[in-house]
Amino acid sequence: MTEDIITVEQATSLDGLFFKRVDRTPDKEALRYYDRNHRHWHSYTWKEALAEVARWQAMLSRENLSAGDRVGVLLRNSPEWVFFEQAALSLGLVVVPFYTDDRPDNIDYIIEDAGIRLILIQDAGRWKRLAPSVDNEDSPLQRVLIMDSSSEAEKCQRNDDRVHLVESEIPPLGVEYKPRKGTDINSLATIVYTSGTTGRPKGVMLSHYNILSIA
Repeated sequence: MTEDIITVEQATSLDGLFFKRVDRTPDKEALRYYDRNHRHWHSYTWKEALAEVARWQAMLSRENLSAGDRVGVLLRNSPEWVFFEQAALSLGLVVVPFYTDDRPDNIDYIIEDAGIRLILIQDAGRWKRLAPSVDNEDSPLQRVLIMDSSSEAEKCQRNDDRVHLVESEIPPLGVEYKPRKGTDINSLATIVYTSGTTGRPKGVMLSHYNILSIA
């Protein structure tokens, strides 16, 4: 019963693990999620998930980011959370997750502390609460991607050159996923910030190996 296990050495990275799983079981279910608008469950096969990750990878590759750069994600649990993270990891980027209802000053502190250059945000409302805190020349933040495509999100885009809407930036299905080569299993994958009960939040640095070895 172990022939389907992918070892740490075979995976070499979290995005490598994902890509190998797609190759081994392309038509099996990878993700299942609940659509609150239509009150219905949907799912993605591994092959379908890879096709979505490829779209995010293509979009992020246009952002002039380098391996090791930090990107933030401020989303509810969703397939897009997974697609964004896998795409970012495949480009050698370091993912920094945020608590969706955290205070703007805490989010701003983490953006500064981690040097986050791009952030993916759920909707216009969350960005409007955060924007005043990161409206300074010294902020490392250069791009804000908003999942929401409402009229409020469009207004945010018109008022701030950093803001783009995912819907208008992401390419359609059909782009090719490009797996990484020559990955370092000990390279940084994510920085997870603690709640900071004794002061400001503190970032826990986790490598690809840290996570693969316990998974």
